[in-house]
Amino acid sequence: MADQKCPRFSASATPPEHTASASRHHDRKTQRDEYRILTKEAPKNIDDYEISLDQDAEDSQPVRKLLSNSDLDHPQVKVFIRTREKALSFAMEAHSWNLEPNNKNSRIHVFWTDASVVNACAAGAVARQEARPGAFVTITYTYPCPILCPLTVEIFAISNALSDAVTRVRECLRALATDGSGRLSQHEVFVFTDSEGALRVIQGTNKKALSQDTQVLVQFVTSMSVELKALGSLVELHLVPGHSKVPGNCEAHNASRYAARSLASQRNMTNAEKGMRLYQNGPFTALFPLPEEPSFLLDLMRALHLTRPVYPGQPLGIGFLPIFED
Repeated sequence: MADQKCPRFSASATPPEHTASASRHHDRKTQRDEYRILTKEAPKNIDDYEISLDQDAEDSQPVRKLLSNSDLDHPQVKVFIRTREKALSFAMEAHSWNLEPNNKNSRIHVFWTDASVVNACAAGAVARQEARPGAFVTITYTYPCPILCPLTVEIFAISNALSDAVTRVRECLRALATDGSGRLSQHEVFVFTDSEGALRVIQGTNKKALSQDTQVLVQFVTSMSVELKALGSLVELHLVPGHSKVPGNCEAHNASRYAARSLASQRNMTNAEKGMRLYQNGPFTALFPLPEEPSFLLDLMRALHLTRPVYPGQPLGIGFLPIFED
């Protein structure tokens, strides 16, 4: 779900066909080195640069070398925001990356995320890119309580992508420990989202007051990024232009929209007025049964209940966006 004024309605795009190329996998690293600019102060034309949250970089080093030992010495969340043209080019290039372990004993994991809000019922989707060209494994995650702010759900989707990445990296390391089949020295995790607002919140450049649930989710993003770093993984979050026929983005967009509509239908939230009442009467009331075993959803709900108790009839606060369907 791209950051645009609400409400808006969009037709689903048909993803174009893409052919994988092994040679372009090498070009990808050259392209990333060319794009990556490090600076402690934002440039005047901020859209012409990527932003990297690497506070330990030296000012005299304008271009960062990929995957050097020093890159893994301190936890960090790297966020890259490019101009639309460059972001689109990089996102399309990602569909041709070789996701199988290469001869340098590394493996790439690519995730595409999006979110949708329908009458206070929301869902995020994570499309995990497979090695076979054009193939995705897509999982939807319904947001556990009524919500009106799509930006929060975008961060929720990113959180689930990173959680999935932690699971997959651990599986590879476990295989290495048992039978040697996961013999990988390094992993690279790339998460693409079309929400520039979510990236700027995670990055810290958005200085507006954040709701408690958004703060909790940003903490999840940070903690899972640190965990991936501890497992020997590079983690990068990238902006992809929304509604631009990027296959991974289309996959996540359509899945999140369908899941949000389904949840709204199950709760009989057939219009915006009902959604508004649902939120006002119980903004932190679970919309569906939560699993009893430890889970991401359970952690989120516990954090919300501990930090922001429910007040029946709670009015909307400043900063909430209108209810809309994406």
